[in-house]
Amino acid sequence: MLTGKKDDISELQKCYLRYASDIADLSKAERLRVGSVFVKSGNIIAFGYNGTPSGFPNSCELEKKTKPEVIHAEENCLLKCLETSSPFGADVYSTHSPCPHCAALMVQVGINKVYYLFHYFTTEGLVILTNGEVQHQKVDI
Repeated sequence: MLTGKKDDISELQKCYLRYASDIADLSKAERLRVGSVFVKSGNIIAFGYNGTPSGFPNSCELEKKTKPEVIHAEENCLLKCLETSSPFGADVYSTHSPCPHCAALMVQVGINKVYYLFHYFTTEGLVILTNGEVQHQKVDI
């Protein structure tokens, strides 16, 4: 795991995190809006936010829980990488730490590091990243 000091990341990395925050604003979710940016070799290769699949009504919540068809921001990025570039070795800049499912996907595809602004509802995803030897860091910008 990396440290979480503000000065530990570059101005460009802070820009990626601000961009992830801006992308999160596109989500129609009511409980939690998440944005994520995948960066490889200094280039953004994908960005995404949580939402429903194309063609579905853009509503993310049921009465007390998230609809099962909602795609997480990190999943959207991984799916976009199918069109653009391999995510292997990429760094992830996200508004929130990953859920366990997205963390497992990141380990599987070879994500290098994960930077995030806020903790998700559970820290299980961070345990999975640690066990999968994916560095992660909560940062304040």
